[in-house]
Amino acid sequence: MNELIRVYLDERLGTFMFLTGIILLVAGLLFLSGLGSILSACSIFFGITFVVFGLLIRLGFFYVKFFSLNGLGIFLICLSVIFFALSVSLLQFVKLDLLNVVPILFRGTIVGYKLIVESERIYISISSLLLRIGLVLFIIGLLMKVYNAFKT
Repeated sequence: MNELIRVYLDERLGTFMFLTGIILLVAGLLFLSGLGSILSACSIFFGITFVVFGLLIRLGFFYVKFFSLNGLGIFLICLSVIFFALSVSLLQFVKLDLLNVVPILFRGTIVGYKLIVESERIYISISSLLLRIGLVLFIIGLLMKVYNAFKT
């Protein structure tokens, strides 16, 4: 009975993670705002990781011995997915600075004010660093998997 439940969960876990990731990505995009949102960033992060890991589980990517060179390659590829997702989720935060307040005049009377706002993405350097680290880890992990496939 216990073995039957484990086999059923192994077959359905990838699909469940993939669909949950799609739902989280859509929720993250719906909560997206101009100033950045922690809820949106977390939803996008977990959405990307769940979609990719669910797809990898469905493809049978994890059915190897983890104490070999192939296992280290899989670990590096999974770590690169986390770095990619963190990089994408950090990109949405914006820092706003108020530069100037200019009065709007109509026939000598002030009818309103125009705000001159400067915005910058303060996490873009961290995000690009995480993206580069993820790319390097992905390439190294992929090379290890290819090397192990040709070795055997």
